Parts: sequence; structure tokens; C-alpha cells
Amino acid sequence: MLYKRGRYYWLDVSINGKRIRRSLKTTKKLEAISTAGDLKEELIAQHSKGKILFSDFCEQYLEWAWSSKPASTLREKQRLEKIQEFFKDLDVLYLDDITPYHIEQLKAELKRTGIDFHFHLLRHYFTTSLVEKGVDFITISEILGHSKLTTSLIYSHTDKERKKRAVDLLN
Repeated sequence: MLYKRGRYYWLDVSINGKRIRRSLKTTKKLEAISTAGDLKEELIAQHSKGKILFSDFCEQYLEWAWSSKPASTLREKQRLEKIQEFFKDLDVLYLDDITPYHIEQLKAELKRTGIDFHFHLLRHYFTTSLVEKGVDFITISEILGHSKLTTSLIYSHTDKERKKRAVDLLN
């Protein structure tokens, strides 16, 4: 929305539920209209950065599952297909669009259909991903809300390739 405050025109938009207002730094209406479109696109691009598609998250989770626990990967894939279908029906595209209410709905749906899925597994994936990206365990422990570092260690898993690379560092 374009509006005038004092002498200057302003842009007022809502992106991902967040209200953003920016001065267009002009007193001329036609110039403000011309500038507003570009600024709005720029703001949308800025505030969409870092959003993770739920489908991408699921693919990465399955890659982790394959390297960490290959025996149960097929079962994990079947579970995730149902979960993706559930969120697709709700028009949820991004991981951070999922609310606690969605999770409760999903739990009820999974229970109704007899699918055994534990959200706690996602904590293991999250922790392992942080470790693989080089985040230190003190930071990970704080993110997970653990008072003891050893508790966080339980959630991290390494695959054979990572162990091999660690040993190769000695050469």
C-alpha cells in the first residue's frame, strides 16, 4: 500500500506476516508509484532469504537417514511421503511456515492412519547437520537447550565418510 505521511510517500507491505514500512523519499506521487514496485520486490527478496522449502528439508533428511541408519531409510521415506502430502494439502511450502497447530494436526492424522513417526528423530537430524557444517558443540548444546554438553553429543551421528576424513587429517 502506498500512502503519504507528511510531505513524503511511504510503502507499507506485509511479508510473511511482518509489517514493513519504507520511505520512498519522494514528494511526487508518480515517482512514488514507479519506485514502490521495485522496492516491494526488493523487500520480498530480502525477507524470503533463508527460507527452506519443506520438500528440500525432507530430501536432506533422507540423505542423512541413508548415511546414518540405512536399514530404516525406506520406512523413513514412506513416512515422509505421507507427511509431505499432509503439508501439501495445507499449502505449507516452507519449513518455517509449520506451526505447532500443524504439528498437532499431523500427529492426529498419523495416529489415525496408524503411521509410526517420532518427531524426535528430527532433533537428531538437526544436530547432525549442525555438526557437519562445523558448528561447535557448545553452541549446539545452547540451541538444543541442554545444560550438559554430553546430552547434545547423543543427538549427533557421523557417517563412515566423515570418520574416514577425520582420520585422513592425520596424514
